[in-house]
Amino acid sequence: MKNMKKVIALSLLVLSGTAQAQRFDWATSGGYTGINNSFYGAIDLATDVQGNFYTMDVANGQQHCQGITAEPFSGYTTFIYKFDSFGVLEFINRVGAPDGGTFLAFNIETDEDGNLYLLGQPNGVNAVIVNNDTVPAAPNTNLLIRMDESGNYLWSVNTGFAGNGDGCMLQYHDGYLYYQSGNLSLSKVDTSGNVSDFSITASYYSSPTASQGIHFKGSTLLSNGDLVFAAYSRGTVAFGTDTLYHIGNPFLTAPVLLMRCDTALSLVWARYLSNARDPDQNFIPLATDADENIYTAVQVNDQMIIGPDTISNPENLFIGIGAVVKTDADGNGIWAKRIDNNGKALAWSMVRAENNSSVLIGGGFTGNAQIGPFTLSNGSNSKPFIATFNEEGTFTNAFNFLEEPTGTDVNCLAAAGNGNYLTGGKLQNFGSPELSCIPVESEAGFYLGRFSENPATVPVPTISITNMVLSANPPFAGEKQWYLNNTAIEGATEQSFTATEPGSYHVVYSYSTGCVGSAASDPVSFDPNAVENPLYSMFRVYPNPSTGVFFLKGLPEEGCTLELRNPEGGLLYRQKAQAGQTTINLSSYASGIYILTLISAADSRTLRLIRQ
Repeated sequence: MKNMKKVIALSLLVLSGTAQAQRFDWATSGGYTGINNSFYGAIDLATDVQGNFYTMDVANGQQHCQGITAEPFSGYTTFIYKFDSFGVLEFINRVGAPDGGTFLAFNIETDEDGNLYLLGQPNGVNAVIVNNDTVPAAPNTNLLIRMDESGNYLWSVNTGFAGNGDGCMLQYHDGYLYYQSGNLSLSKVDTSGNVSDFSITASYYSSPTASQGIHFKGSTLLSNGDLVFAAYSRGTVAFGTDTLYHIGNPFLTAPVLLMRCDTALSLVWARYLSNARDPDQNFIPLATDADENIYTAVQVNDQMIIGPDTISNPENLFIGIGAVVKTDADGNGIWAKRIDNNGKALAWSMVRAENNSSVLIGGGFTGNAQIGPFTLSNGSNSKPFIATFNEEGTFTNAFNFLEEPTGTDVNCLAAAGNGNYLTGGKLQNFGSPELSCIPVESEAGFYLGRFSENPATVPVPTISITNMVLSANPPFAGEKQWYLNNTAIEGATEQSFTATEPGSYHVVYSYSTGCVGSAASDPVSFDPNAVENPLYSMFRVYPNPSTGVFFLKGLPEEGCTLELRNPEGGLLYRQKAQAGQTTINLSSYASGIYILTLISAADSRTLRLIRQ
């Protein structure tokens, strides 16, 4: 049986100006214990329509994950891992090279049919091995490989670009894969492996450095189908009528090129974000929001001016200040915000929140990082963080979730549906790694986890009352149990509860897995018979108690539905009642307490009938 350690991870959440942890519902790791032969960790993440997801790492030694083991080919080999939506490993596939060659993975994408697309580069060889298939390749030139959902080889395309990993952008959209095809060009290929006639190439490029071109390392989509690409440059470049001039020292700064194209790769516009630098990690993170604004994570190497904001970096020219830039759909700068007031946090990944109102970033921080109102504490080595900001650039959430080992930045983020997100990165082979409360295996490889906006530790609930309904706050995804007079109410396990009897009510929140714990609300005294509902302000029931017949007077004008239940909650009957007066005859029922609920389109009322 496959073994996976499911965990809950810590994060920080704005709650009345305080920080609180969030919840991971599973996590796993892979690699090889005690051998530092895994070089990048989880490089990228891609999900399919069934909720499965893929990641990849590069290693030159045996790898294992959840009881499955895979051996490398003769040199550095790319290992592809497929997991189901619960984080259970389905397979490990390999892409490598014969005769001591290597294959280094850069990017991974999926399509609507679950096919997998891998972009990487063979080094020193003219062939690669995809599982058991040997495929021709051009040495040191990016290769795009398609596999089916089981990891079987289907086709490959030589992209024509040799960038040693700098041209790592790959974007799937509407039946095509977009990729860098030359020092100054982008192309696309359909899902059958046919290279399109559509492409775009810069008409001019000049740099005082040894740079021969631009390097595309990010992409995102707009709602109308247009694509936005991100690259870094060290010179002056021209696309169409847009000529972009390098500002600053080209040996120290590398402006980020943002370029919007339609699906035929016709240029809409091109812009520079000046005085950035080439990113230290694989990608230039990009995301969009519901209003077609574009967000870019950058490293500022000198002084960046965007809209009304200026970010200066006079002291860390070789590291860069982590920042997020917002531009509109026409490429005009709106704002630029530092991620960390202390300059200690850098973002390597970005994804739009599923509620469309915010954006998540992930990366690494050293020392003590101040992200908005959140302080993340650390030592001298990097730790992972995830943060959320709104459309104004205000950070509303920030957390680190792995205390040890250090050197474990967030490499990648992906939306997983239903308010869940995936994250992954590199895992060192020392310490005792824990994502919150449950340890994962200490591997020299990668970690993966799925988190949500729910707290990792149990919050203390409070109770609010509306008419007959008791509601627990805040909303909670764990177990809930309502109590009456300190006795658990059978079946009362939802966020709210309709009270039918007077007494003392309280609710308990609990987690039975992960960060196990519970918290109880303060009790509230409540008598449902004392609630005056305006809809039933003229309603009366008499006599009560009764030997059998109850008269109901003052029913609402629009009529209502009557539901009668026994003390155990079993439905005895349901009937429509018109406005005015009606009767209920319980003469044939045993003596005891019965629950009558009056339901109208606007409201409801519940009361007890006592049959003598």
